[in-house]
Amino acid sequence: MPEDAPSDDPRLTQPGRADRPLDRDEAYFDGNAGMPLRPEARDAIVAALSLLPGNASAAHGAGRRVRRAISEAREAVAALVGAAPREVVFTSGAAEANAAALRGALAAARGGGVVTSRAEHPSVLRLCERLEQEGVDVRYAPVDRHGSVNADEFVALAVAQAPVSAVASLVFAQSVTGALQPVARATDALRARGITVHTDAAQAPGRVALDFQALGVDLMSVSAQKLGGPPGVGALVIRDGARWVPPNGATSQEGGRRPGTEAVPLIAGFGAAARAAAADRESYAGRARAHADRIRAAVTNIPGGDVLSPADESLGNTILAAFDGCPGDAMLAALDARGVRVSTGTACSSFARVPAEVLVYGGRTTHEAARAVRISTSWSTSTDDVERLCAVLAEVVRTVRVALATS
Repeated sequence: MPEDAPSDDPRLTQPGRADRPLDRDEAYFDGNAGMPLRPEARDAIVAALSLLPGNASAAHGAGRRVRRAISEAREAVAALVGAAPREVVFTSGAAEANAAALRGALAAARGGGVVTSRAEHPSVLRLCERLEQEGVDVRYAPVDRHGSVNADEFVALAVAQAPVSAVASLVFAQSVTGALQPVARATDALRARGITVHTDAAQAPGRVALDFQALGVDLMSVSAQKLGGPPGVGALVIRDGARWVPPNGATSQEGGRRPGTEAVPLIAGFGAAARAAAADRESYAGRARAHADRIRAAVTNIPGGDVLSPADESLGNTILAAFDGCPGDAMLAALDARGVRVSTGTACSSFARVPAEVLVYGGRTTHEAARAVRISTSWSTSTDDVERLCAVLAEVVRTVRVALATS
């Protein structure tokens, strides 16, 4: 088909999707690693490039234009997550925000330890391992087979030993299984004991209702690329009065809370994506649930197919599947050869070729965990994408099983 010929592909013809870059031979199901860039975000990035040169710290007109763009993006992100604009600090992503949250809270407490969970993103788990090497007491709450944490166990772990933990970090939604964690239920009890509470909410904005003020946490990390914004930008949301200090020292940028010249085009793209995600959240949630139901049915209709994600209290867009006799990396490769993009775990650890650690922590064997395949939809996922996945899934399972049996 000529490049400029009309297309019947709904991803190209539906409003708001016609301009996004798209491989017409690709069905993308790795939204938890990063969603396709929204057209609104791309346009905002291009528009912000025209503001340069300009530095937000400059007093002249060019500086004022850049500050205005950053301010508008800050307002959009704050509105999406239920925070005040002054509470939003832009970072290079959720991983940096997680590190700044924990180190800043520990520095403010001048002592004490950390309680976290085995459900956390690798950026938090690896940071906590480093903190342990530095002499910080870190305690890890266990998870069940779906990667879910028990709120009472989490709180008890934080206060059971002396000294009481200074910081508690509990992810909002587990990135591999999609399990929603009991952050709100744990927060009141933790803060009543003087514990600073952080949540990594990178997977939540634009997918589930998220209200920073109502949630009650002190610190929250979010990411642009998880909701259709550009990679390389995120935010740490810091409650007014939270016990936290800038881990890198005072600075003139971001209200004195994060050093470095702001990446204005990326921030502008983040803001535009936040506005689009807020407008589309309820519609997207409905589409994601319908798509997930269809994929779950396709998985369980295959002999030896199983869904490892929780049926309830989970992200609507995430299905963690496993098939007897089919290693996850072999399934990924076979689906990839057919233009269907899935993953076997978090993007930050996928090249390590190890099973999703949250499943092992939850009691599954390494062999069981190595079969897991994460299927996560995006704002741009169409019904045709889902039907394409479902149409090839059984064939791929048979192909992988035969290949391994004869190897």
